[in-house]
This record gives sequence, structure tokens and C-alpha cells, in this order.
Amino acid sequence: MHAAEVVRQNPHASRLTPHASRLTPHAFPMYIVLIGYLYVIVMLAAGTGDPAKGIALVVMLGLLPTWLWFWLRRQGQIKRAQKRAEQQQAQIGADER
Repeated sequence: MHAAEVVRQNPHASRLTPHASRLTPHAFPMYIVLIGYLYVIVMLAAGTGDPAKGIALVVMLGLLPTWLWFWLRRQGQIKRAQKRAEQQQAQIGADER
């Protein structure tokens, strides 16, 4: 069953399925901006005329910032997941009492 079908059947499914919560509509415009940015960097590198400079530009202005962006996003996801797990554990502990 796909995430879209799960969300359609259960409006609270984004809380139940972790992969559905990553498919939020507000994340897509950022990916479009990233694709455009990488396209501009590749075209800039292609216009340098020197392959070594082009590769350096792609790495320094394209790959490293993209990696940093993904890494920062993933760190936020990890922290939110840890907080959520701690809250669930606290709620389970409170329910047992």
C-alpha cells in the first residue's frame, strides 16, 4: 500500500507511518530550488573552459552545499524522532501508573 493511499484512508496516517510524514507538500518547492541551483552551477562549470576548474566549481559550489543541506535536514529529523520517542515512552510510563 502506498503512502498516499494510507493517508487517504486514514487522515491521521502521517502520525502512524514515518515515510508519509517525509512526503509533505511544503518540502517539494525546496527540492525544485535545489535542482535549479545545481543546474546553474553545472552550467557555470561548463562555461569555464577548463575541466579542472569546472570540477572544482561543481564540488565546491554544488556538492558540498547540497551535502550540508541534506545533512542539516537529516539532523533535524533525527532530533524530532528522538523527542517523539521520548514523549511516547513518557506517555507509556504514565499510562502504566
